[in-house]
Amino acid sequence: MRSAFEAISHEVSASVPYLAGTRRKLLDRYPYFVVFREESEAIQVIAVAHGRRLPGYWKNRV
Repeated sequence: MRSAFEAISHEVSASVPYLAGTRRKLLDRYPYFVVFREESEAIQVIAVAHGRRLPGYWKNRV
């Protein structure tokens, strides 16, 4: 998970555009992904979601 957060902080544009203005970064070796949004001076993590359970449960956080 730490490597995913480091990758996000160093190169936001390398992450895949996702739903409602968010971006998504898949974790290596685990079925999870990080949903985040780039703010003016920070990166807001919205969810660390399981790739196969309750898709979109985090949407009300956006």
